Amino acid sequence: MMRKLYDMLPSDEFIMTMDSYGPDLMAEYATNAAIIVASTFAMDIMAYYDELFIRTGKDKRKAMFRDFQGAYREARDECFSRSEGHEFLIKELSSAHRSLQRMWKEL
Repeated sequence: MMRKLYDMLPSDEFIMTMDSYGPDLMAEYATNAAIIVASTFAMDIMAYYDELFIRTGKDKRKAMFRDFQGAYREARDECFSRSEGHEFLIKELSSAHRSLQRMWKEL
């Protein structure tokens, strides 16, 4: 998954030479997706560790892990909301592109 996201990123040269925001949007979308994947994986590992290894409420690691879990959850949720915005924008751009292509065919 991470390799596919990395391969999705346009090169720096491509981003710098383009006049449109398409490459920037692709890079931001892939970055958000990578953060979502990494933070979800980290939360799963921490939940496993919390459940199987931290036994008492007095263990200081429990509070530390809860703080980490909260931070990862917050980052993941923020990236989810950005991704939803990107998906909406991509759908709108695709729709506009299809309309433009139909118009060109009619001419």
